[in-house]
Amino acid sequence: MYERLKSKKLAYVLIGYYLRHQITDIQLDIKMTKEKTVISIHGRTPEKIDGIDELCEQTFKTRRVEFEDYYDELLGVRDSDSELEIMGYLVDEAYSSYQDGVLTFTIVRVIKD
Repeated sequence: MYERLKSKKLAYVLIGYYLRHQITDIQLDIKMTKEKTVISIHGRTPEKIDGIDELCEQTFKTRRVEFEDYYDELLGVRDSDSELEIMGYLVDEAYSSYQDGVLTFTIVRVIKD
């Protein structure tokens, strides 16, 4: 149940990020297994969001299991791009791609016991 609630919050942050960048034709995929959760969001946009690659490289190498409850409480408090920084403390990997007018952003959260 804990992972499902966390996935819901993470998905909410990703949807908010796309909507703030005027991407409104959105598809969200969530796949949960015993080992990991993968959340991908896809949206049509005429151009890639500036800085999204750097965001993946810099922010999403910072998962802090010992502070997860603290960062989890902060998700959803603000409706700004700074939530992606907070999300970085809760996920293990992040990827983005832009192809044929579709921007895809994927996060991976490995289940840790």
